[in-house]
Amino acid sequence: MAANVSNLGENRPRRISNHDVVATALQAQLSLVSSYNRWLLQRTEVDGDRNGIISRVQRRLDDYKQWIHKTEAISNFSSGAVEPWLMDARTAGLAIVVTGPGLDDQVEIAARDGKELEYLMSIADRWLAPQDKYLGYMIKICRAFDQAQNALVSLLQTAEKMERESSQLRYILRMGAQARSQSPTSQPAEVTVQAHIRRLKEYNDVKDIGQQLIGLIAENRGAPIGSLYESRQYGVTADD
Repeated sequence: MAANVSNLGENRPRRISNHDVVATALQAQLSLVSSYNRWLLQRTEVDGDRNGIISRVQRRLDDYKQWIHKTEAISNFSSGAVEPWLMDARTAGLAIVVTGPGLDDQVEIAARDGKELEYLMSIADRWLAPQDKYLGYMIKICRAFDQAQNALVSLLQTAEKMERESSQLRYILRMGAQARSQSPTSQPAEVTVQAHIRRLKEYNDVKDIGQQLIGLIAENRGAPIGSLYESRQYGVTADD
């Protein structure tokens, strides 16, 4: 009977902590940065770096990668260090005016003809245009990184708050233990219960943001979100 109880314990779903969620989200973003960088290198070989636009995106990727490494330690997170990711482009005749990513000045790219203009601005579509294109795809991915960065900021802010709440809860429990040793009736039970409830809510907030990030990854890869959970590539399952 004891062995059966042990086996049941082994099969119980693992409860992930806020540190697990943060680490998973950051590692997932680093994986996407590497994947996008490889695509940019391929575009440089095929189409060239038109007026330095690919180099600009690569610099923004490098900055984002450094920001992620700095935030791997929650205590080093600073919302003031976040830079914009949004990128956009508009056409003026055969010229394309590109804004972003980041705070750099606008860049103008001249297309040779209407066909090249359409090629540079198109976005890959699995049905109509299965091949990844140039500016259109860059803009699409940069916008996805912008959403992911905003989600990471929310995740890290919530994780920081949970760390503070945990410290306060440990202090309350320690003071309660001291009070019980002196007077059994002096334990602030209602304060402890409220702290537990608050921390549970914040944990659920962290988990929700982590699931949003995995959803973004699935969308960018064109893969079912369930496949990412099943592969356990990011350290979590649908039950976490």
